[in-house]
Amino acid sequence: MEIKRALGIPGTLLGVDVYFAPGRFELDVTAAWLEAHVDSAWRLIVSFGRGQGILFGRGNQQLTAKVLGLLDRSQIQVVATRTKLASLNGRPLLVDTNDVAVDTLLTGLIEITAGYEDVLLYRIASDLDPSDTTADTD
Repeated sequence: MEIKRALGIPGTLLGVDVYFAPGRFELDVTAAWLEAHVDSAWRLIVSFGRGQGILFGRGNQQLTAKVLGLLDRSQIQVVATRTKLASLNGRPLLVDTNDVAVDTLLTGLIEITAGYEDVLLYRIASDLDPSDTTADTD
């Protein structure tokens, strides 16, 4: 919400909001809206629930595998405070989009912006990642 406030948009707490330019934005867009509008100039800024660590899937219905497949991994910026990251107790962030190809593209190390000039690398895994022994297996 702080990023949305800094951009001058009211924003929704749990929705997906799109910022175009000062005074130009869309609030609480749907997956269909995103699929019709996402392009190579976009940047997705996303975070995750404290303690859960689910980055995509299982709740953020607007960010479907199709939408994520339209983005290059370099267009995704993850933001989280160090406290929020510590709540994961070393577990990787998880992706579960119901699309093996998209999940595979999203896994690996990603930069996380934790504050002003504070960027660190963190691991993303999927439930399908056999090297991740902390992922759910049921």
